Amino acid sequence: MKQILLSLLVLVLMTGSTVQAQQDTVYLDINANVVDDKASATEYAIIHKRGKKQFEICFYTLDGKLTRSCEYSQFKRKASQRTLNGITRYKFQQSEQDSLMVHYTRNRRNGEVIFYYPSGTVMARGQYKDDMLDGPLTQYYENGAVKRKETYKKDISQGGFYLSTDSTSLDFIPFYQKVAFKAGEEALMKVINQNIILTNELLNNLMENGKEQVSADICLRINALGETKSLTIRRTDSPLFSDECFRQVLTALQGKVFTPCLIDGRPVESLLCIKNVKCVLISR
Repeated sequence: MKQILLSLLVLVLMTGSTVQAQQDTVYLDINANVVDDKASATEYAIIHKRGKKQFEICFYTLDGKLTRSCEYSQFKRKASQRTLNGITRYKFQQSEQDSLMVHYTRNRRNGEVIFYYPSGTVMARGQYKDDMLDGPLTQYYENGAVKRKETYKKDISQGGFYLSTDSTSLDFIPFYQKVAFKAGEEALMKVINQNIILTNELLNNLMENGKEQVSADICLRINALGETKSLTIRRTDSPLFSDECFRQVLTALQGKVFTPCLIDGRPVESLLCIKNVKCVLISR
């Protein structure tokens, strides 16, 4: 009997230890990397381990407001070494009500996306494909009546119809218009490429391995005023092609202006994701 009780006690203690180990709090800087110095943090996150390669991460402002919850299959200290897989829910600034729910597969938005009103009712339903709106999208009034129906192709509306509250046809305006650099995409890439700084360590590593180029996927966070607030590396060919290489890019873009993303005619904060930003070594 004593042996049974001892075994149960050990089991209880082990279970308690497991629960404790499956939840942790980390602090992150402006680039979403984990930092040990809380003074340099801009937010914090609570990590919930749900299973093997299954993590739910809840992100908070430093004063404790939940901003988003994300499902990852890999969550490392560096943002560039993480893998979003599953549902991400973004919150309204004034509440913890979902403002947006989107599915990710290997760091790409894929599958159903749902936009919400602050009341919690569904504003619109659409589909993402490889990080872009692609396919049918339906918007609703808060009472559930259809407001818009349209089709998207690679983030661009292909047209549709737009109805008033009494179902009268109105001049069509797209539900979604993506964020854009005012000077154009080519000018944006020029600013980025001219301000990437390759460290000596990265250059030596590339030459030692006989590589002539390195690339990364980056995300710019653009607020509702069209200002660049942060730059995050979502994927990189080399851990040495890191935030340090892009620091001057963020500084250069903070003086530039974007046309913000529009949702139902209103400017909103959004992410501008750019794939395969490349640096090519030129032999002289």
